[in-house]
Amino acid sequence: MRSLLRFLIRYHTVLLFLILEIIAFILIANFGSYQKSRIYKFRIFMFSGIERKFDDMRIYFNLAEENKQLTQENARLRNLLPKAFYNPLAEWSADSLGERKYLYMPARVINNSTNRQYNYLIIDRGTLQGVEPEMAVICQFGIVGTVKECSANYSTVISVLNREFSPNVMIKRNGFYGPLEWPGRNYRRAIMNEIPTHADVEIGDTIVTSTISELFPPGILVGTVKDYLIEEGLFYRIDVELSTDYKKVSNVVLVKNLMHEEELMIRNSIEND
Repeated sequence: MRSLLRFLIRYHTVLLFLILEIIAFILIANFGSYQKSRIYKFRIFMFSGIERKFDDMRIYFNLAEENKQLTQENARLRNLLPKAFYNPLAEWSADSLGERKYLYMPARVINNSTNRQYNYLIIDRGTLQGVEPEMAVICQFGIVGTVKECSANYSTVISVLNREFSPNVMIKRNGFYGPLEWPGRNYRRAIMNEIPTHADVEIGDTIVTSTISELFPPGILVGTVKDYLIEEGLFYRIDVELSTDYKKVSNVVLVKNLMHEEELMIRNSIEND
């Protein structure tokens, strides 16, 4: 109590000044129309700015859930597309979708690497959810990789940013195809090889998964041609800017080729002849 009294006695002049200032401010705000208007506009400005900040924060924290919902909806719609079905009588009949060939399942990335020579992702789906090795993994921006190993509830995915991964891709405009390889440097660039020099290649050409891809459905976006050069006088070496930013991948879609075993059996029978 004595400390409080000493404080009041010592600073009574300053405290009295502040009290009078507050009273004067209240009187001006209540009885001066111009000042009242200015104060009102200031309050609107301040509170609207604060509210915008809170709105931005709410939007940011809702993005993960919205992306998850969009991925689930994307997978559901892909399961309904004609491309998800195989119709051997397509040339004679356009009424039936035929037998289902691809099955799409959403998943979430829980771990990811991009700065190594052999990069992997971990997703929250495993054998209990029907995941198997060699299933393709894509996202809304393009290809991501293929499933390597599975546990009950988790799976590892070999990324496009892995020097052991080499999917077959093609130039969408003319259909020329070849392997895609990651040189192990820039996580946004890869190299497309084995394109003959008589192929028509242009900067800006779209690269997609090819029609002879074993695991990926054809036509999934891979990237665009950034540059190219002739290597050893026989083939183009094409610099591809990848469409997927692998540092931002959070929600993915697993793709199961339901006819993969049948295709593999036919391929093995040819190789064994």
